[in-house]
This record gives sequence, structure tokens and C-alpha cells, in this order.
Amino acid sequence: GIRLTSYHNLYFLLNLMKQVRQAIMDDNLLEFREHFVEKYGYNKSGRNF
Repeated sequence: GIRLTSYHNLYFLLNLMKQVRQAIMDDNLLEFREHFVEKYGYNKSGRNF
């Protein structure tokens, strides 16, 4: 169970970074951020993304 969770988390983070790099190259990082926050929520601690 723990190993599968680790694989899932690694896949998620690697895919997220791939999408962030693409958003930077496409010059739409802020739009990507808005979509990400809309889909996954926001940081309730008040810190910026």
C-alpha cells in the first residue's frame, strides 16, 4: 500500500512539473495556476502558490 501511494505521488508531482514547464513555455502560467487551484483547492494557510 505504501509503495503504491509513493508511486502515485511521484507520478502526480512529475506530471505537475511537466505541465508547469509547458505553461511557462506557452506563457500562460497564471491561467494554469487558476485552473490548478480551481481543480485541487487552495492553501488555507494563506500562503501564495
